[in-house]
Amino acid sequence: MKKSVRITLTQDEYNHLIALKKYLGCKSLVETVSFAVEKEINRHQGNSTYLYYLEETRKGEKQC
Repeated sequence: MKKSVRITLTQDEYNHLIALKKYLGCKSLVETVSFAVEKEINRHQGNSTYLYYLEETRKGEKQC
């Protein structure tokens, strides 16, 4: 299931996001953010602390 997220960025953060979009050749800001989040997730996959928090988050979803 997809979730929608709304964020507020500083002007500098927004400028970085636009620069990443252009640099990566993404078609949209959504594609740019999704790419960046996926890359960051992959970077932490082997980290036991991260995996603990992920498991706890998934458990919490099932209780809702």
